[in-house]
Amino acid sequence: MFKGFWRLEHRRDGQVIGVQHVRNTITDTGLAAIFDTFFRHGTTSPAWYMGLIGPGTTVDASDTLASHAGWTEYNQTRASWAPTATTARVLEGTGSFTVTTAGTVSGFFLTDKISGASGTLWCAALMDDRTVAVGDVLSLKYQVTG
Repeated sequence: MFKGFWRLEHRRDGQVIGVQHVRNTITDTGLAAIFDTFFRHGTTSPAWYMGLIGPGTTVDASDTLASHAGWTEYNQTRASWAPTATTARVLEGTGSFTVTTAGTVSGFFLTDKISGASGTLWCAALMDDRTVAVGDVLSLKYQVTG
């Protein structure tokens, strides 16, 4: 069984003002992409991106990048996620955002597209709402285990 975990470190003016750890929901399309890649096609996406979720209430395994009724994408450029080599059944990588629009961040997602609504939504997770200001840095680590 695949499990995913997010770690957020929120900095303002160089000081850590919050840390959160949350589990995510791996989507049906994310699992299908893994199964198709490994067992059927053998091709992979060359890049993955982290995105921020604005105010949201639910994530669901049926969510796709184009359709996710319980949440909206936060107005921020997606960040590259470059995982390190798998060790002890764990794959993890990091990414960070420098906030350009003040507001509320409620979670995170991982996709194979740098922008737009087409592509694979691997997972999504909600956390406690976090108010962010312009210039804040959100450092994320995403880890998936199997």
